[in-house]
Amino acid sequence: MSVHILPVPDWCIISQTFAEHEARAANLGLCSRPGAGCKGYYYGAIDYAPPFDRVGEMIPIKSSIGGIASVQNQGKSGYGLHVRLAVPGSGELVIFAHLSIANIQTGQAVKQGDHIGWMGNTGNSTGKHLHWEIREDGIPVDPALYLAAGSPGDPVAPGGLAVGDYVTTTAVPYLNVRIGPGTGNLDVGNLPTGTKLEVVKLDGDWLGVVLYVHAGYVRKA
Repeated sequence: MSVHILPVPDWCIISQTFAEHEARAANLGLCSRPGAGCKGYYYGAIDYAPPFDRVGEMIPIKSSIGGIASVQNQGKSGYGLHVRLAVPGSGELVIFAHLSIANIQTGQAVKQGDHIGWMGNTGNSTGKHLHWEIREDGIPVDPALYLAAGSPGDPVAPGGLAVGDYVTTTAVPYLNVRIGPGTGNLDVGNLPTGTKLEVVKLDGDWLGVVLYVHAGYVRKA
C-alpha cells in the first residue's frame, strides 16, 4: 500500500466520506464499484470543501502521490475537469476531480506534493470541492487508509463503542458536525483535531455526541 499526503490545505473540511459515498450509491440504486447490471456508478472517494468563509479563495490541489498524469475534461458531467494519476509499478489510479484549472499536462511525471491544479466546481458537482478517489486494480478504496501516518485516526471497529464512551477527533483537520446522522442533515460547523466528545447515541456509522452552547443565544424551538 502506497503512502499518500493530504491533497488539500489542512483547513479544508470533509464534506463526504468514503462510507457516505457508498451509502449514497446504494440509496440511489447505483454501483459504488465495477459490476454487471449497473444502471450507473457513484464511486467511493473523499470529498474536501472549504469552510464557508473561504469558499471564494483559490485553493491549491497537491498531488497526494507520484505518478504519470492524464488531464481529462468531461464538461458539465461526471468528474468535469480532472487529473488521473497512474502510479508506476502498481495497479493504483488516483483521481482529483472537479478542478477549476489543471496546472499540469497529460503525460507529465508528477512528484508527490506537486501543485497540480485548483479546487473547482466543474462536472456533476453541487458546490466547490475536491473529489479525491483512489482505485486499486479498478476498485475504489478508502483514501483515508492511504494517508501518511498521523493523518488519519485509527478507525473504530463496529461494536467498539458504547454510550458513555469518550472519543477524540483525529481523522481530519476539521470534522463536520451535523444535526442528525447522514450527509442529508444540516452541517452546523466543524471541530478541530483533538476535540474530546462524549458518545450519547449510536446510529450506524454515526455518533451522537455532547456539545455545549450558551443559553443566552438560543430559544425554544
